[in-house]
Amino acid sequence: MSFNQLYDFCQTLEPVKHNEPIVHQNVVKNKALELTGIESIRTMMDDLDASRMRGYYLSAENKDHQFVKQTGGAVIVLARGMNRCWKRFTYVKELMHVFDREEELVSSPESFEKVLSEITTSTIESPQGKSETKGFWMALSVLCPEKHRLLFEELRMANQIDDYAIALQLRIPELYVPHLFSPKHRKTIDNILQP
Repeated sequence: MSFNQLYDFCQTLEPVKHNEPIVHQNVVKNKALELTGIESIRTMMDDLDASRMRGYYLSAENKDHQFVKQTGGAVIVLARGMNRCWKRFTYVKELMHVFDREEELVSSPESFEKVLSEITTSTIESPQGKSETKGFWMALSVLCPEKHRLLFEELRMANQIDDYAIALQLRIPELYVPHLFSPKHRKTIDNILQP
């Protein structure tokens, strides 16, 4: 079960129609499930404070959690009220946790609170906190394949497209578009892809 295989797969994807996103979230989900052997992942909505947390992943091993009990398996929980782009990005970012190593999993309410604290104070030190950051970059890299990212970058530098138009085409939050063109983007993805 390797994120690298998902990454390589997503690099081959093209838009279905001109105005469709390049990568459909269900295509990413289906391939991630195939690669990890997870039978299914359900999606549930909850009244989360989206300013603090837009979503989270529950593996099937979280048998005491009410949503896992209810569905009988893995669950991605999303905050209610997010627009389509935020839901899509948050879903794929949380889906990336299926590739977490044992030490990266949040396995207790205490470790969950620690991760939230790390994220809100920008002092990410724990393996679980680092997994959150890694999941963000992984989601960006599968939702915008590299050849499309390079094309967007070229058009953006020539002022032929702006961040809003890129966000619309990718169906991701406009806030995250500049990260695609950050000097550390390629290095971060390469680090994630190292064996």
